[in-house]
Amino acid sequence: MNPTHLRPLRMLAVVWFLAIFVSCTGYRTSAVPPTPTPDPQTLEKYAPAVINSVTFSDASNSRRALVVLHTRGSVDGKLPASTLRNYTLRWAVTSRTGETKFSEGDVLLPTLAPGTDWSGEVGWNVPEADYVFTVSIIRPTGFTVIERKYDVEGELIKDEAGK
Repeated sequence: MNPTHLRPLRMLAVVWFLAIFVSCTGYRTSAVPPTPTPDPQTLEKYAPAVINSVTFSDASNSRRALVVLHTRGSVDGKLPASTLRNYTLRWAVTSRTGETKFSEGDVLLPTLAPGTDWSGEVGWNVPEADYVFTVSIIRPTGFTVIERKYDVEGELIKDEAGK
């Protein structure tokens, strides 16, 4: 038999082997590698803004929170700092499980230069049930830069990482 007659059979064997390999292992090829999930601690470490404090005050049937944030300057002179434009402060009052939203709102932040402070106050009616106050800084793209959660007493709720 002429070796050129075996070439189609070899190609068929290779294709058959790859088909079995892919179906058994779930292997998928892609021209674009998957995007790695960023570590939340790294994101917070290099966040363009930091929530310095949240101070709670009570009124008759409502509660207010004064949120103070600080925009970062350059980090150790190695990373550049940028002006924050069109960022949003998002807040929500939810049940402990997060299933029920009692109140929520957005505050459009002014243009903030690196190294500046900003403070703003938000208010809501106190719900009958136990609740959690969540405050976040959101990029114009919708990505959360940093988020903090506080309980009814105004104490910071630490996440699983212990921060």
